[in-house]
Amino acid sequence: MRYLKPAEVCGFLEKNEHTREETIKFNSPCFENMQLLGRPFGGFAYVPLEIPESINIFLSPMGCARHCEADLALYGLEDRFYRMTLNESELINGDAEKVFCDEVDSMIGAMKPEDRPKAVTATITCIDGLLCTDYSRTQQMLEEKYQIRFAIVRMFPLLRDNRRNNGDMLMEALYSLIRCPKERRKRRAVNLIGGSDPLKRDTDFFRLMEKAGYQVRQIRECRTIEEYDTLGEACLNVVINKHSVSAAEQMKKRLGIPYIKFFECFYLEEIHDNYKRLEEALGISLDLEPYYEKTKKKLGEVLYKAKDKTWAVGGKVDYDPSKFIYDFTRTGFQVKYIFANRFKKEEKKYYEWYRDHRPDLIVYPAFDMEMMNFYIKPEPADLLIGADGFLFFMEPGMKPVDIGEEPYDFETFYQALCRIESYLEPSEEQQGFAAGEASVFERKWARWE
Repeated sequence: MRYLKPAEVCGFLEKNEHTREETIKFNSPCFENMQLLGRPFGGFAYVPLEIPESINIFLSPMGCARHCEADLALYGLEDRFYRMTLNESELINGDAEKVFCDEVDSMIGAMKPEDRPKAVTATITCIDGLLCTDYSRTQQMLEEKYQIRFAIVRMFPLLRDNRRNNGDMLMEALYSLIRCPKERRKRRAVNLIGGSDPLKRDTDFFRLMEKAGYQVRQIRECRTIEEYDTLGEACLNVVINKHSVSAAEQMKKRLGIPYIKFFECFYLEEIHDNYKRLEEALGISLDLEPYYEKTKKKLGEVLYKAKDKTWAVGGKVDYDPSKFIYDFTRTGFQVKYIFANRFKKEEKKYYEWYRDHRPDLIVYPAFDMEMMNFYIKPEPADLLIGADGFLFFMEPGMKPVDIGEEPYDFETFYQALCRIESYLEPSEEQQGFAAGEASVFERKWARWE
């Protein structure tokens, strides 16, 4: 099975130009493994529905809609989701804009006024990007005729390697419909921008901010379009995911709200540094030490229990997958091998750290077709994190670990450590076995004379 070492990856990333053979070896465009790294594109259908009192129309050729079916069923959002299929003639002959506008007009017009949405988002696909379709006619019609807000969501996976990719555009669309005049009074409130799920309120971030006199708001708690608009009254946006930075930039330009980066991470000292930036931005002092010391103590306990355990680490997480692998490794866990889908310039610092501190680390290119053989006979490791465990059913001794909510403050990091600790305890099958025994059948029984 082919694998790479950190020094090899660094050598590739240091070059500005690559041969065809190098490109195929390090960034093959033909295969992407969603079970080891990354997420499917279903989020482009359900995430826009976080705008309250809205509907989403998925406008695409027939084949693209398959990305959304499972996620919509999982989240129970089918009643706010509409599919509209474009055929070849509508795309090639330039009729797509008119057909879509007429269809939306007919659909909204058939609804009772009290049942009409307050906002409409339309998810479009790569074909629209390539043909440069313009749906401004629909926006004008909805706003003038029905007083309904309209935004375009771009599901363009072909832009995944761009500096501003389709994940960034998704978050821009999510916050683009906030209506709040700049002259409206700013409140002692901060917005949490980013993340894939509602963040729990029983953590130190919420406690510390409320103790300091600040409300904490997030879009997933908004139930009406009016509550959604109050996000524009915040004095600071706290961005917890790199894909939300461009959305925060737009809100800064349009609504005058500054922002700081408080990214999700799996590294204790970085969480502490994020809080220091927050204190500086708001001009306040927060009592961080009790939370910091408690989490630091738990980290030491977990690392001690895991000192003899080896890990396989994938990047199937919502925040930056490469960053998660880097954080997990430098936290102190004994990582045996990692998976990587593509090698990007911005990841060079991670592989430089691996080269200097973990030169023996094995890097498996998840895009390689030889990974099919890997599943049949995977490299042994004690625990697996950040990847789908069902892929490793041929290695029953490997435990898949779920860390739950991805950490961004001390409490969520502490909870993730507790979940990891639970996987380090003996399994039910191992309860009662003598130390070091793999099975009760290997026990050397004493003979009674």
